[in-house]
Amino acid sequence: MNIGESLVVKGGKEWKKWDKEITANLNRIQNNDGSWTGHHCITGRTFCTSAALLVLMTDRAPVPVSAEFKRR
Repeated sequence: MNIGESLVVKGGKEWKKWDKEITANLNRIQNNDGSWTGHHCITGRTFCTSAALLVLMTDRAPVPVSAEFKRR
């Protein structure tokens, strides 16, 4: 999520490439019931599903205030 937030503020090719790749990966590993489950130290469905959704919605969140200052 943090990588996505940084890249969406920057924009450009890097953001588009990352977004396409992470979306494809999350689609690939999604469980049949629509949830996600971790496979290492964090395995809870609730946490992993919310983290996946936050990553997928990175470009739908409000732009961080710091990015607004950089644009001025």
